[in-house]
Amino acid sequence: MPTVNIDHTKALGIFRAASRLGTAENYRPSSPFREELQAIVTGPHLTYRYILVTALLAKATAPKANCLALQAGASLRGAYDARSLCHKVIVPHEPDLLGKALGGSNEPYLNKPARFQQISLDNAVRPGKDQRTLHSLHALLRKIGDADQARVALQDALFFAIQRNRADKQQIQGALEHVCGGRKSILAFIEMFVSKSINGETTALTAGALFWVIGLSRGSKWAVHVHPVNEAGSSSNEISDIDVRDGNTLVFTAEVKDKVFLMRDVMHAIGKVKAAALPRLHFIKGPRAEQTDGSEDVLAAQVAKEGIELVVLDLHQMADTVMAFAPTDINLQAFATKLNDFAEQARAKADTFTHLKETMERLMR
Repeated sequence: MPTVNIDHTKALGIFRAASRLGTAENYRPSSPFREELQAIVTGPHLTYRYILVTALLAKATAPKANCLALQAGASLRGAYDARSLCHKVIVPHEPDLLGKALGGSNEPYLNKPARFQQISLDNAVRPGKDQRTLHSLHALLRKIGDADQARVALQDALFFAIQRNRADKQQIQGALEHVCGGRKSILAFIEMFVSKSINGETTALTAGALFWVIGLSRGSKWAVHVHPVNEAGSSSNEISDIDVRDGNTLVFTAEVKDKVFLMRDVMHAIGKVKAAALPRLHFIKGPRAEQTDGSEDVLAAQVAKEGIELVVLDLHQMADTVMAFAPTDINLQAFATKLNDFAEQARAKADTFTHLKETMERLMR
């Protein structure tokens, strides 16, 4: 099948123009598919959001491009390299043009839904809302007939992304402004927040916020970095799920698990720490974490052979200890605000932000 090469320079011009129009205060969606666009863009699945916008940009740039294609090798007339277009045009310019309204992902096409050759109803997907989103996306992209339709749909999609982003931030900010309480309230908040895992994000974000509390007495150079879940190590500056620096010195690195894990998972994390010439790894276990192939003693002995110190921490025990030594003026508003900052830094799922807001609202009842 003949493939289509997308002119990235031309695509960037179209993306800039669509961003400018779609984010204008007086903009009104006009695509005949605006309801379908809104449902996908405002939905919780970040990868499908990027796939949609990339497909529309491709069609608006090169009319012969097939919106259902994900890879140039797809058996479709008009197949093109969607990953290249997204990662080289959309990703680097999204922060300036859209304020990360699509989700701020560095490499969205590395996620499983984007690894297929084309958008197909046969693609493996989790049942439920993810499957429904795939079906909606497939049906919508088949309707985009020409470059003009794609251009208008792209503007609408970016408009809905901006509106969604603004609404989310306003709701979180409103909850943050009304939340209050001291150390006991923080512990109650943590108990509620980690009651849901959301792919391990709640435990990782809570651990990051606790490391921030530790740093309150350490000085202004203390910096906590919570990396996107399942993406730690994707940059040369990242070691584990959470890296803590005091100035230029890496003082803590922590792996976080909130699901069943095996010894090899820990040893993989140890390997990264050893490669970085670090002496110690903190391994933080969330409420649902459980090693299923051996005891902690056997694990510690195996790690010791690598010359690395392994510090295993239960999240709740960590919270109790950190808060017992926290500054007396620590308050829930500051803690939740910092956790929200880490959620943005780690590009947390929409479900996580919703759960954060709902947790704060529950505490205020």
